Amino acid sequence: MIRKPAATLTAAILLCASTNASAQIIQYVGCDVEQAGQFEATITRVFDEMSGGYRPTVTLMQNTFNGPNPQTHTVLFEHENYEGVQTWAQRIAATPSAQLILQRTGENRECNNQGLVVERASWGDQDADWGYLAVFPVTTSDATAYAALLDELFTSETGQAFPGATMLFEARAGTANTHFVVAQAPDFASLNAYLDTLFQSDDYADFAEEVAAIRSLGLRTQSRHVRTWEP
Repeated sequence: MIRKPAATLTAAILLCASTNASAQIIQYVGCDVEQAGQFEATITRVFDEMSGGYRPTVTLMQNTFNGPNPQTHTVLFEHENYEGVQTWAQRIAATPSAQLILQRTGENRECNNQGLVVERASWGDQDADWGYLAVFPVTTSDATAYAALLDELFTSETGQAFPGATMLFEARAGTANTHFVVAQAPDFASLNAYLDTLFQSDDYADFAEEVAAIRSLGLRTQSRHVRTWEP
């Protein structure tokens, strides 16, 4: 879902393209992990073992601020089309060792939150270095109007000052929310300094007033990029 992480971290994850010419489809799995290093090694081993056929981009995130949610990590599988999602599912089903990534329990972890989202729009520099992201779950009664108002916000002077990129995803499965807004930035400090500026701006005040009747927010979270495995 994102393009290029900060050099001090490792590789890339979430999304792309302000014109939405090539929508990204993200399959996610949330896990409560006891031994993070072992979990990362498991993903590496499985990814290497499946080198003979289709593989999506896989990204591991550490959930640093996620409230009562017990999941310590999220694994993201980035596909370019629905056929990729289907092919990957078939490969997982046919490869017992690959199921280590998706199975609900095993190797000091419990994975009990799976979902699917589709990119609908994005703003900012998708190729900029990043290492941290904030996720804003949204439920809206008017997706078209909400997307248009988001576009006004992120193309405003305040929105364009963001040192990263922002993406809108439509939720397809695994959540009661209709959408997610994701903001990626180089690091924790730059992300939250910008959010301070954004939430105190007149542009955001106008946006919040206009979406009040059609939008509600869910549990907001922040995560750190750990590693990305490219196909």
